[in-house]
Amino acid sequence: MATTDADLTKPVTGYNERIDVIDVLRGFALLGIIVSHLTSSFSSAIPHMTGRVDMMLFKGVELFVMDKFYLIFSFLFGLSFYIQLQRATAKKTKFVGRFVWRSVILLMIGNIHTLFYTGDVLHVYALLGLLLLLGNKLSNKVLILLSCILIFGNPWLLKLQDITWKQPAEIAMEKAADAALIQKAGIVRLQGSFGAVIANNIDLAKRF
Repeated sequence: MATTDADLTKPVTGYNERIDVIDVLRGFALLGIIVSHLTSSFSSAIPHMTGRVDMMLFKGVELFVMDKFYLIFSFLFGLSFYIQLQRATAKKTKFVGRFVWRSVILLMIGNIHTLFYTGDVLHVYALLGLLLLLGNKLSNKVLILLSCILIFGNPWLLKLQDITWKQPAEIAMEKAADAALIQKAGIVRLQGSFGAVIANNIDLAKRF
Protein backbone atom coordinates (compact mmCIF):
# COMPACT_ATOMS: atom_id res chain seq x y z
CA MET A 1 0.00 0.00 0.00
CA ALA A 2 1.38 3.39 -1.00
CA THR A 3 2.31 5.97 1.63
CA THR A 4 0.23 9.16 1.66
CA ASP A 5 0.98 12.60 3.09
CA ALA A 6 -1.27 11.80 6.01
CA ASP A 7 0.78 8.69 6.78
CA LEU A 8 3.95 10.78 7.01
CA THR A 9 2.47 13.28 9.47
CA LYS A 10 0.73 10.92 11.86
CA PRO A 11 2.73 9.33 14.70
CA VAL A 12 4.14 5.87 14.07
CA THR A 13 3.40 3.72 17.07
CA GLY A 14 3.49 0.10 15.95
CA TYR A 15 6.78 -1.80 15.96
CA ASN A 16 5.80 -3.68 12.81
CA GLU A 17 4.56 -0.69 10.82
CA ARG A 18 6.61 0.32 7.80
CA ILE A 19 6.79 3.68 6.01
CA ASP A 20 6.99 2.86 2.33
CA VAL A 21 8.68 6.05 1.19
CA ILE A 22 11.56 5.53 3.64
CA ASP A 23 12.11 1.97 2.42
CA VAL A 24 12.09 3.19 -1.19
CA LEU A 25 14.57 5.99 -0.43
CA ARG A 26 16.82 3.58 1.46
CA GLY A 27 16.87 1.21 -1.51
CA PHE A 28 17.47 4.13 -3.87
CA ALA A 29 20.39 5.31 -1.74
CA LEU A 30 21.90 1.82 -1.62
CA LEU A 31 21.66 1.58 -5.40
CA GLY A 32 23.58 4.84 -5.73
CA ILE A 33 26.21 3.65 -3.25
CA ILE A 34 26.66 0.40 -5.21
CA VAL A 35 27.13 2.36 -8.45
CA SER A 36 29.62 4.64 -6.69
CA HIS A 37 31.63 1.71 -5.31
CA LEU A 38 31.66 -0.12 -8.64
CA THR A 39 32.90 2.99 -10.43
CA SER A 40 35.59 3.71 -7.84
CA SER A 41 36.82 0.11 -7.79
CA PHE A 42 36.95 -0.04 -11.59
CA SER A 43 38.80 3.25 -11.95
CA SER A 44 41.34 2.33 -9.24
CA ALA A 45 41.94 -1.09 -10.77
CA ILE A 46 42.50 0.44 -14.21
CA PRO A 47 44.34 3.72 -13.55
CA HIS A 48 45.18 4.18 -17.25
CA MET A 49 41.49 4.55 -18.15
CA THR A 50 41.56 7.48 -20.58
CA GLY A 51 38.78 6.68 -23.06
CA ARG A 52 36.41 9.57 -23.70
CA VAL A 53 33.27 7.56 -22.93
CA ASP A 54 34.84 6.07 -19.81
CA MET A 55 35.87 9.48 -18.52
CA MET A 56 32.45 10.99 -19.28
CA LEU A 57 30.71 8.19 -17.36
CA PHE A 58 33.13 8.47 -14.45
CA LYS A 59 32.70 12.25 -14.23
CA GLY A 60 28.93 11.83 -14.44
CA VAL A 61 28.90 9.37 -11.56
CA GLU A 62 31.31 11.59 -9.62
CA LEU A 63 29.05 14.62 -10.10
CA PHE A 64 25.60 13.10 -9.62
CA VAL A 65 26.14 9.98 -7.50
CA MET A 66 29.26 10.04 -5.31
CA ASP A 67 28.65 11.52 -1.86
CA LYS A 68 25.07 12.51 -2.75
CA PHE A 69 23.69 9.07 -1.99
CA TYR A 70 25.87 8.74 1.11
CA LEU A 71 24.13 11.86 2.45
CA ILE A 72 20.69 10.38 1.73
CA PHE A 73 21.62 7.15 3.49
CA SER A 74 23.06 9.02 6.48
CA PHE A 75 19.91 11.13 6.75
CA LEU A 76 17.75 8.00 6.70
CA PHE A 77 19.91 6.50 9.45
CA GLY A 78 19.12 9.46 11.70
CA LEU A 79 15.45 9.38 10.70
CA SER A 80 15.26 5.69 11.56
CA PHE A 81 16.71 6.49 14.97
CA TYR A 82 13.94 9.04 15.55
CA ILE A 83 11.22 6.61 14.43
CA GLN A 84 12.54 3.87 16.73
CA LEU A 85 12.68 6.34 19.62
CA GLN A 86 9.14 7.55 18.90
CA ARG A 87 7.79 4.02 18.80
CA ALA A 88 9.54 3.04 22.04
CA THR A 89 8.20 6.17 23.76
CA ALA A 90 4.66 5.47 22.57
CA LYS A 91 4.89 1.86 23.74
CA LYS A 92 6.61 2.91 26.99
CA THR A 93 9.39 0.40 26.43
CA LYS A 94 13.14 0.71 26.98
CA PHE A 95 14.97 2.13 24.00
CA VAL A 96 18.61 2.76 24.96
CA GLY A 97 19.53 -0.86 25.64
CA ARG A 98 17.79 -2.01 22.47
CA PHE A 99 19.57 0.60 20.33
CA VAL A 100 22.98 -0.10 21.89
CA TRP A 101 22.51 -3.83 21.25
CA ARG A 102 21.66 -3.14 17.59
CA SER A 103 24.70 -0.89 17.31
CA VAL A 104 26.94 -3.63 18.72
CA ILE A 105 25.59 -6.10 16.15
CA LEU A 106 26.11 -3.52 13.39
CA LEU A 107 29.68 -2.98 14.62
CA MET A 108 30.37 -6.72 14.49
CA ILE A 109 28.98 -6.96 10.95
CA GLY A 110 31.06 -3.94 9.91
CA ASN A 111 34.25 -5.45 11.35
CA ILE A 112 33.65 -8.68 9.47
CA HIS A 113 32.92 -6.74 6.30
CA THR A 114 36.23 -4.89 6.71
CA LEU A 115 37.99 -8.19 6.01
CA PHE A 116 36.48 -8.17 2.52
CA TYR A 117 36.29 -4.45 1.81
CA THR A 118 38.50 -1.80 3.42
CA GLY A 119 36.02 1.01 2.73
CA ASP A 120 33.37 -0.37 5.08
CA VAL A 121 31.22 2.29 6.73
CA LEU A 122 28.92 0.14 8.87
CA HIS A 123 31.28 0.25 11.86
CA VAL A 124 31.34 4.06 11.52
CA TYR A 125 27.53 4.17 11.66
CA ALA A 126 27.59 1.88 14.69
CA LEU A 127 30.02 4.07 16.64
CA LEU A 128 28.67 7.47 15.61
CA GLY A 129 25.11 6.23 16.06
CA LEU A 130 25.76 6.04 19.79
CA LEU A 131 26.23 9.82 19.75
CA LEU A 132 22.58 10.10 18.77
CA LEU A 133 21.71 8.89 22.26
CA LEU A 134 23.53 11.93 23.67
CA GLY A 135 22.05 14.27 21.06
CA ASN A 136 18.57 13.13 22.00
CA LYS A 137 18.99 14.88 25.36
CA LEU A 138 20.04 18.21 23.84
CA SER A 139 17.74 21.10 23.03
CA ASN A 140 16.86 22.06 19.45
CA LYS A 141 18.97 25.23 19.70
CA VAL A 142 22.05 23.27 20.71
CA LEU A 143 21.47 20.73 17.94
CA ILE A 144 21.12 23.50 15.34
CA LEU A 145 24.33 25.10 16.60
CA LEU A 146 26.22 21.79 16.41
CA SER A 147 24.84 21.19 12.92
CA CYS A 148 26.06 24.59 11.73
CA ILE A 149 29.51 23.94 13.21
CA LEU A 150 29.78 20.56 11.50
CA ILE A 151 28.46 21.81 8.15
CA PHE A 152 30.14 25.20 7.80
CA GLY A 153 33.17 24.46 9.95
CA ASN A 154 34.01 21.21 8.19
CA PRO A 155 37.05 22.61 6.28
CA TRP A 156 38.62 23.82 9.52
CA LEU A 157 37.76 20.60 11.34
CA LEU A 158 39.50 18.60 8.62
CA LYS A 159 42.63 20.70 9.09
CA LEU A 160 42.87 19.47 12.68
CA GLN A 161 44.05 16.10 11.41
CA ASP A 162 47.08 17.83 9.89
CA ILE A 163 48.21 19.16 13.26
CA THR A 164 51.16 17.06 14.41
CA TRP A 165 54.34 17.33 16.45
CA LYS A 166 56.27 15.01 14.14
CA GLN A 167 59.28 16.12 12.16
CA PRO A 168 58.84 16.69 8.37
CA ALA A 169 61.19 13.80 7.55
CA GLU A 170 59.18 11.43 9.73
CA ILE A 171 55.93 12.55 8.11
CA ALA A 172 57.43 12.03 4.64
CA MET A 173 58.53 8.51 5.56
CA GLU A 174 55.05 7.64 6.86
CA LYS A 175 53.40 8.97 3.69
CA ALA A 176 55.80 6.95 1.54
CA ALA A 177 55.08 3.81 3.58
CA ASP A 178 51.33 4.38 3.29
CA ALA A 179 51.61 4.89 -0.47
CA ALA A 180 53.59 1.65 -0.81
CA LEU A 181 51.04 -0.21 1.30
CA ILE A 182 48.15 1.07 -0.81
CA GLN A 183 49.98 0.20 -4.04
CA LYS A 184 50.61 -3.31 -2.72
CA ALA A 185 46.93 -3.62 -1.82
CA GLY A 186 45.95 -2.81 -5.41
CA ILE A 187 48.27 -5.49 -6.75
CA VAL A 188 46.99 -8.08 -4.26
CA ARG A 189 43.37 -7.35 -5.19
CA LEU A 190 44.12 -7.81 -8.88
CA GLN A 191 46.45 -10.81 -8.69
CA GLY A 192 46.26 -12.31 -5.20
CA SER A 193 44.17 -15.18 -3.87
CA PHE A 194 41.12 -14.74 -1.68
CA GLY A 195 43.17 -15.49 1.43
CA ALA A 196 45.83 -12.98 0.39
CA VAL A 197 43.18 -10.27 -0.02
CA ILE A 198 41.81 -10.98 3.47
CA ALA A 199 45.30 -10.85 5.01
CA ASN A 200 46.06 -7.62 3.15
CA ASN A 201 42.82 -6.02 4.34
CA ILE A 202 43.72 -6.91 7.93
CA ASP A 203 47.10 -5.18 7.49
CA LEU A 204 45.36 -2.09 6.08
CA ALA A 205 42.90 -2.04 8.98
CA LYS A 206 45.78 -2.13 11.46
CA ARG A 207 47.53 0.77 9.72
CA PHE A 208 44.57 3.04 9.01
